[in-house]
Amino acid sequence: MGNILQSVKTKKEKNPDKFFGVGFCNIDSAYGTRGFDSNINMDKYVLKNRAEELKKYIDK
Repeated sequence: MGNILQSVKTKKEKNPDKFFGVGFCNIDSAYGTRGFDSNINMDKYVLKNRAEELKKYIDK
């Protein structure tokens, strides 16, 4: 997540920006909108695709 937040930039000046947007096509698909150079694919961060990793932290 830190890498994603570091890549968020203003459109004109390309300065760091504290605002960003994420769009959802459906429950399995997400993409970066505002603050990103292009609509980057963020499917790997959707809860369904992170469930196994999150379970590791819960089961500790």
